[in-house]
Amino acid sequence: MKGRLLLGVVVAAMIVVLIWQWVTLPDRVPGQMGFGGAVTRWGTKTEYLAVMAGGTAVVAGIFGASGALLRRSPAGLLNVPHPEYWLRPQQRAELARRLGEDMAVLGAATVLLLLAGTLEIGYAAQHGGGFAYDWLALVAYLGFVAWWAVRLASSARYRPPEGWRGRIGE
Repeated sequence: MKGRLLLGVVVAAMIVVLIWQWVTLPDRVPGQMGFGGAVTRWGTKTEYLAVMAGGTAVVAGIFGASGALLRRSPAGLLNVPHPEYWLRPQQRAELARRLGEDMAVLGAATVLLLLAGTLEIGYAAQHGGGFAYDWLALVAYLGFVAWWAVRLASSARYRPPEGWRGRIGE
């Protein structure tokens, strides 16, 4: 599945959950929760939904636009493997496409983390407290990010084509 499509699906799921919560949550919702699900601050439903919608928009916007931002970034700002290949003008568009897809996957994971928090806050608003294992979402997120980084670093995704070195004029 393409990274941008995955990001779009996860953002759509977040929108559905936020609309559902707008309809079903009480006016008073947890504004802050500690580990273990204890509510440490209460706030309004409007405040909560605005923060979650805004946070989702910012995260999705940054990760979703990263390919376009990378296309416009000066080559000296980019730290990529095999820069002698990828930072050449004729390869910049492909580099931006690949990095944009990979960043969109990280964006989808980040929005999923926000979605897990959103579901927990909704549960706590209805039941007076959150899950005892709310930290599992954070551990899963950090584990995925570590796995994704190792996967990208050890894959051939950013290796130049076989035989590229030594070609004159490229």
